[in-house]
Amino acid sequence: MGTQKQSVLSVNVGSSSIKFAIYRVENNKIDLRLVKGKFDNLIANQHTQLSWQCNRTTDVDELFIPENTDKFDYALEILTKRIQREFPDLLITIISHRIVHGGNKYSQSVILNETVFKDIKSYVPLAPLHQPHNIDGISIFKKYFPSAIHVVCFDTAFHHTMSEIEKTYAIPLSLKQTGIIRYGFHGLSYQYLCQTLSDLTTAILGKSILMHLGNGASICACINKTSIATSMGFSTLDGLIMGTRCGSIDPGVLTYLLHNGWSLEQLEDMLYNNSGLKGVSGISSNMKELRESPTKEASFAIELFSHEIIKHFGSLYALLNGLDVIVFSGGIGEHDAQLRNTILERLSFLNVVIDIEKNNYYRGEQPEKISSEMSKVEVWVVPTDEEYVAATEALNTIFY
Repeated sequence: MGTQKQSVLSVNVGSSSIKFAIYRVENNKIDLRLVKGKFDNLIANQHTQLSWQCNRTTDVDELFIPENTDKFDYALEILTKRIQREFPDLLITIISHRIVHGGNKYSQSVILNETVFKDIKSYVPLAPLHQPHNIDGISIFKKYFPSAIHVVCFDTAFHHTMSEIEKTYAIPLSLKQTGIIRYGFHGLSYQYLCQTLSDLTTAILGKSILMHLGNGASICACINKTSIATSMGFSTLDGLIMGTRCGSIDPGVLTYLLHNGWSLEQLEDMLYNNSGLKGVSGISSNMKELRESPTKEASFAIELFSHEIIKHFGSLYALLNGLDVIVFSGGIGEHDAQLRNTILERLSFLNVVIDIEKNNYYRGEQPEKISSEMSKVEVWVVPTDEEYVAATEALNTIFY
């Protein structure tokens, strides 16, 4: 066995996928990414793919998950064994976990201990689609890497800078005091976008609107890389239409359904798993599949998705009272040129001018400005990297 090299493993267990990356550590800083990859489509059926990118080559394994098996647990077990097989001389000293909900308590990343783990478990009702998978990830990696230091990085932390006005719902104060406030999510993604653009444009130091558009979707307004408002609120249900989640909805609809005999379990399943693009189209939660569908229901779902983005964009623009840069990210934001064009055409009143060729031929590998030189507002597409942010957060939490 050769000399063991220290590294940090970054794990991002999402609502429909598992993303991961391993970085070599030198002098308590990231020196080199050794591997990155993901499991896709873990909610659709028993088939999934493990994408494994190492040394500029990518291989994809087709996997079948046995019936009556938790898909996320199965995938995490496969991943840990693959890591140990591919890197037998690698010493994973730190494991960084993206955790969706940190409640009102956690405004920054922390080293995992029993108290923190208990708190994370207590937030399951606030993020039932994500938090259980986050917890499973912690449990499985603690089993396989018991000597590693585990750091948890909260998606809600980025939005702790929002004002009290922005965080507050118009409900009794006694309920607010129990923690029912607007938290916001996708914080690690927004943090990465701000950090990346800091090296590319001074516009990010001004007023920006950032969009994370994927199976989960949200939009955020920032001033000088600091969150002032975002579309998601108390839970990951609020705001934009998503793959299977409803986005903003009149609470009266929910009380109506309860009065008509719906159970809480039925209601939660509908809101989290059977709404959004999937519910409206009756076909799929996958934007690519909807684009390929000839049905009017698929077209309507896409149009509604765009419509809701414009509505939320307008409200954030009003709060900012000006705009310097727009950023698209997330699976849909990075790969759907048609959607970007549709949204930006609706924003022409802001003197946003898109470079059609750059937009249409963007391939999602590097950050790129897709606005023309005539545009009064810069427009960028930035592939997000929550795993990198989580890894750097872990090192900063431990060593700095």
